[in-house]
Amino acid sequence: MFRSKPKTLDPDLLVAAAHELGHAATARHYRVGLIHIRLDPYTHQGGTLFDLPEDDMLWTDTQWRCWLISCFAGYEAEVMWADQHGGVASKRACRADFRNFRNYRRHAGLSKNAARSAARTIVRAGWARIERLAPRLATTGRLASW
Repeated sequence: MFRSKPKTLDPDLLVAAAHELGHAATARHYRVGLIHIRLDPYTHQGGTLFDLPEDDMLWTDTQWRCWLISCFAGYEAEVMWADQHGGVASKRACRADFRNFRNYRRHAGLSKNAARSAARTIVRAGWARIERLAPRLATTGRLASW
């Protein structure tokens, strides 16, 4: 029997997977539900859909805090993954997340530094799970739950 050689995953795709899982780690920390986590293996674009009311006027303070901190958790997970496993963390790829934080931070009264610090703490706490799930997300392109 011949076994096929394990497929080597693109390091930058794994960075993108870690990014999405950084968002998911924040949802887990704040006990906010997730609908799905997706990642396109060709474009490296992803999405983590939180289970929040469509009308953001109905969001609780905790939900706002979760969502805003998750804007930085994606980048913080990228940085950790790149430092430990290779690949490149890209602030440019996180522009939409950073813009969302700037536009909505008034809802939680969070400073950029406080949000980044909280994001780093949450990503570190969930790091073992991020490392375990990133290759699966990169391979399958989706996770139904965290």
